[in-house]
Parts: sequence; structure tokens; C-alpha cells
Amino acid sequence: MSEDSLNTVESLENAFRLIGLSDLKIQETLKNTKLSKLLAQNVLQAGVLVSGCTKTQGKLLYILSTSGRLLGECGRDYICRGIMSNKFQTALQVETAIRYALDKNDVFDSDLLDKASGVGITINEKELHYEVHTYIKNNRKAIKGAMSKKVALVLSSLRQHPLLKWADQLMLKRYVENELSFEGSDDDEVGYTKKDASICFSEDKKKLYQQDATAIESIPNMFEEGFLARLHKPGGNKQLYPQLMEEHLKHTKGRVVTRFPPEPNGYLHIGHSKAIAINFGYAKYHGGYCYLRYDDTNPEAEEDIYVKSIKEIVEWLGFEPYAITFSSDYFDELYRLAVLLIEKGKAYICHCNDSEIKYGRGGENHGPRIACKHRDRPISENLKGFDDMKNGVYKVSEAVLRMKQDLEDGNPQMWDLVAYRILDFPHHRTGTKWRIYPTYDFTHCLVDSLENITHSLCTTEFIGSRRSYDWLCDALEVYRPQQSERRGVPPGAILSFVNELGVTTAVINIQVSRFENSVRKFLENITPRLMMILDPILIVIENLPFDYYEEVEIPYKMDDLTFGTHYVPFTARIYIDRSDFRVEDSLNYYRLAPGKLVGLLKVPFPIRAVSYTTDPVSGLVSEVRAVYETQNFEKPKTYIHWIAETVNGDSPIHIDQVRIFKQLFNSEKPTSHTNEDGFLANINRDSEHIVRSALIEKGFEELKQKQLKDHTDTFENLEFETLRFQAIRIGYFCMDKDSTPEKIVLNQIVSLKEDKGK
Repeated sequence: MSEDSLNTVESLENAFRLIGLSDLKIQETLKNTKLSKLLAQNVLQAGVLVSGCTKTQGKLLYILSTSGRLLGECGRDYICRGIMSNKFQTALQVETAIRYALDKNDVFDSDLLDKASGVGITINEKELHYEVHTYIKNNRKAIKGAMSKKVALVLSSLRQHPLLKWADQLMLKRYVENELSFEGSDDDEVGYTKKDASICFSEDKKKLYQQDATAIESIPNMFEEGFLARLHKPGGNKQLYPQLMEEHLKHTKGRVVTRFPPEPNGYLHIGHSKAIAINFGYAKYHGGYCYLRYDDTNPEAEEDIYVKSIKEIVEWLGFEPYAITFSSDYFDELYRLAVLLIEKGKAYICHCNDSEIKYGRGGENHGPRIACKHRDRPISENLKGFDDMKNGVYKVSEAVLRMKQDLEDGNPQMWDLVAYRILDFPHHRTGTKWRIYPTYDFTHCLVDSLENITHSLCTTEFIGSRRSYDWLCDALEVYRPQQSERRGVPPGAILSFVNELGVTTAVINIQVSRFENSVRKFLENITPRLMMILDPILIVIENLPFDYYEEVEIPYKMDDLTFGTHYVPFTARIYIDRSDFRVEDSLNYYRLAPGKLVGLLKVPFPIRAVSYTTDPVSGLVSEVRAVYETQNFEKPKTYIHWIAETVNGDSPIHIDQVRIFKQLFNSEKPTSHTNEDGFLANINRDSEHIVRSALIEKGFEELKQKQLKDHTDTFENLEFETLRFQAIRIGYFCMDKDSTPEKIVLNQIVSLKEDKGK
């Protein structure tokens, strides 16, 4: 049959019903002309109009049409035929096949595409049970939190396994829940031993199974390709003094050692999450370890509150530091090394002011350098001057210690950087012991050396610092780590996003929408659905008794019954969102209007609006009167969400605040604006909108109580941000820590669909 056979709305509706779309989904699809056309082409290509299809095949054809809109004809035809021949049987297989074909620009080896998409891989129950048991046994100490959180954490990791991601996900979830409920951990208690690995997996699967079950991670790929895959192995970073490498390898035993070195002067942002994932992840991937080191060399800006917050974020992302250290732990050693640098004739005391130093270093345009007049003073004089700095002889800015580098070098980082300065400010850890503090340029490389770091992974803004980094280590004859540069919501979503980005040395601008799409995709699979109304209108159903009460069963996730179901009341008084009612009807409007019929989600019968009243002050609709149509009604074209009002007052639940967030900046590149106010000039003043009239259904209380039960704890210790859900037709939300037992505060994580204004 040709496309001409699907040239009317009615023919399209009939075709889309054949693949199992609901009437509501059909109407949504028809509104999208491009999607409708592509879906019609795929339905024809699949031969559905002639031979029909199963419900699963219909679902996969729809996924092919939505996710594969950029595919060429070759890729689309191949995947379409694969769906109808049952080669591709799951959404994951189809989406993987689409990505593979797109990556190959529609020119691909079909066998390799099949292999990448898990075609032919089947996992039996024994294999599944063994993998789940082994992973949980080896990671039990790291699996913390409420049961729901532990299940999500384990599933997220296991789904990265080269075999288990193709397994029956319902069965996998059941085994995870059962295993987490089992308190014992010995192999013998469940009848499995390490030897059973060779028994469980058949010959054609053994190669895929080679990795240890304890090494299943959510972000392995970025360490296997690109920049990170090309980094040197421990011992591969050459030293000016070879004996230093021998001592270094004795200490590290040949393992990878990294560090995440934030300054405790503020809260972490999304850029830090990538640094965390790379430094901790790289070490863990190679069987090494990573320090959490606070770079606390500026006492004016540092506070303990940030120290605590940074540690919590690192642990929240699922990483455990080998040790927690502070640059201030090494202040005595750094002071000793500064004295040694002076004794070697490679540092001097300078009394120039900031302007004079800047001028001597070539000024704004990095022009010719002029040697400081203090540069060649005697070593003894420099030693005394440094001691005077330490003992309070000089005031702030009256003296600094500068490194005596190479003013003829083309790199500004070699133009006599400041190593120590005077700061009359108590330190958050050392108090008033010191009044001289090392700079970042002096501290960074030396503490890396003292901690025997093998890979000093830095952002590209520090590429120029590599020269001075190496110079200082060699000048002091200490081990020189290899400095390498990289570019700099639920934790799993952030780690997934980091993995998608990969790591290069290119400077890029990451669109907010790209990050949000990654978060949205992650939340889609792990969050229950609830009905929430931001701007409610009361609907009074006239032909139901005032005390009418009916319980309606609603799944927490429509297409995944593993999330379970819950019951909500349906009464004669319900609320709908203001956007779902219009005073005047129109041809392409399918929701409620005077005289019009609309379905209520999971309610047996639809309602029809008969009248409405408006507020005399605002002019807005304040109440709609409707009837419950139980007989002789046409099938509604759409269904909307709703929340009932009960006589006893347990529904709806009133929300004190719903915080809706928009993009913080008015453009994707706020730094590109030359306004003297910088970032401030580009801030979106309407980036936060607080809704105070919102309502939510009773299922929210059930989720909250479940988490409290799992924690066996008080409301105050509830892990608020882990109570996440999708508000149907609105977006993803979590509970905010500003909530109290009497007041609920919700934060929007991301909208349900990408904001067109972004």
C-alpha cells in the first residue's frame, strides 16, 4: 500500500489504532505533523495495514518514529524489519540500534549493529540470580539508604553490565528486591560459589562476562576512549631525577592515585560533578584511589559549612574518598620547601605593589617583561625577609615571596609568580598560627607531589600552569606528578550526563537543555507518577450525591506495573487544572468546555461541563458545574488529571510552595556579553516562579510514609531530595528540605518536555 492510503485524518487514526495507540495518544500524535508522517511511513513499511502487529511491535514502531526521526532510509528500514521479525524485542534494543545507525551515518554493518543492540542475547534465571547475588554481596557496605533507594542504586549499576542490560527488567528488579531483603552474605547460604560463574554462563557469553561483578559501574565508557584512555600508566611520567620515581612507585605500589581538590569557599555546581566523576571514577576504574583534598589556602573566603557540603555531595554522587586531606595539613612542609627554594636561589622577597608587579610581567597585553629590582638580592637577605613576613614585621601587601623563574619564556606562568603572601585573617583550621599563606601556584603541584598523585587532572584553564607546575617540582627536586587537563539532580543522572559528554581537551559550551534532557531521560525510568494541579478550578458534579465516594486504582507508572499501584478517592467535588477548561470551545481543543465531554484519568466514566461561574473581581472562572455521563456517551477524545475533595479533608493535599525554575541566564553563553556587569547583566530575572495554590493527590503521602518507614526515622531526618516523582503532564519534582510536617515545599527538577524558550 502507498502513502496515499493514509492521506486523511480518519485513515491515520485507524492505522495508529492498529499499532495499539490510545485515542489520547493518537490525538497528541496527529498534532505533530512530522511525527504523524514518519509514523505512517513506518506503519506502511512494516506491513501493519495488511498483516497487523503485536502490541509490543506497535510500541517499538512508535519508538522508532519518535527517537529515529534523524535516521536515513537504510537505518529506518533495517530497524523496522527487525521489529517485525522480532529481532528487536525491547525499547532498549531499538533505541540502541537507532544510536548505532546514527553514529555510522546510516552506513553500517548489520551484524555489528545487531551485536551492539543485544540481538540474540538471552539471560536465564540462574545467570540473573548469580549476578545479582554476587554484586550485592561484594557491595553491601556501599549500598545505603531506604529500600527504594537501594533498589534504584543497584539496578542502575547492574543495567550497565554487558549482559544484564538485556535481561528481563521485571525479573531483575524482583531478584534485587529479594536479595536486598536477605541479611546473610555468605555464598554457601544461597548455594553459589565463584566457580559457578563458569557453570552459569554458556560459552557464547563467557567473553562478555569477563569483567568482575564488583567492577560494574555506571560510567565506565569515558575511561576507555578519547583523552582519558590515552593517559600514561603509573610510572610512565618521566622525572628529571629518576630515583624519585622509584620512591614514588614504592609508595603507590603501582596504583593510580588521583585527587579532587575543591576550594571550600562555596557550594559545588554541575561543573564540579564532572571533576568528581573523572577523578574518583578514573582511579576506581584502574583499581586505584582518590583523595578528597580541600585547597584551603585563602582563609578570607573559606568556611567549614562548605567543607561539610562538599563532602556530602561527593558521597551523594556515590564516591568514597581514600582519605580526606587539606592543603593546610602541609603548611609546615610547604614553608620548609619555600625556604629551600630561597636557599637554592630560586625565590626572592619582593616589595613591589600589585601595579608594579603587573607592569613588570608585561602588563595587560603580555608585552616585554622587566625584571623586578628585588630579583637579584642576596639569598641571606631573602631568607631574613621571608622570616620577617612570617613574624609580622611587614603588613599586608608590603612583601611577597616570588619564584625566580624565566622572564624570557613565552608562557606567562613562568614570569615570577607569587609563592607566598601576607593575610591577616584567621584560618578555619589553623587559627592564627600563620599570617603568611602559600598561593595556589605554589601549593597545587607540591601537595600533589607530597600525596604521590599519579594523574593530576585539571581543567583546560590550567594548561598554561603545566610549565610552572613542572618547573617548581624540578627546582625543589621532588617527585613531579603528571598534570593532565580535561574540560571542565539524582546522582545517577549527573554521572550518566558526565559519561555522555565524554572527556576532551576542547573548550566547549554545554547547553542547559542538553543537561536537562539527560536528567529527564534518567528520571523517566525511576520515578513514580502522581497527579498534581498547579492552578486548580473546582468542578462540582451535579448528578452525584454530595457524599459520593469511590476508590480508583491508579498505577504509579502507567507502563510499568513493577512500581505498584495506589488508590485515590473520586467524589462529587474534584479539581482540575485551569488550563484544562475553556469558556469558549474550538475545533482543535479536546479538553473541557461548556457542553463538551472529557475523560478523567482512570475514572470509569467521563464528565460533561454544563455551566460555570466567574469571580467578580478577577474575572477568572471560579467553579464549573458538570454531570457524570454513565450512559449513551461518545468516547472522550482526551483524558485529563484531577484530584478529588473528600468530606474528611484528607484529599487534596495542599502544597505550601511549588518552585518552578527556568533558565538562569537569558542566553546559552552569558560570558559572551561584554556588559561591564558581566554575568549579572545576563541573568533571567524570572528564573524562579513560586506557586502557592497547588494541590497534590493522596499518593504523595503514601510515598512519604514509605520513605519514613524505610528509614525508621523522624520527619526531620527524611532524605527530602530523594523523594522524587513525576507530576503527570507537568514535570519532575522533589521534596525540598524547607518542608515541615505541616508545610510541603516542592522543587521542580526539570519540566516534562524541553522548554521551547531555551
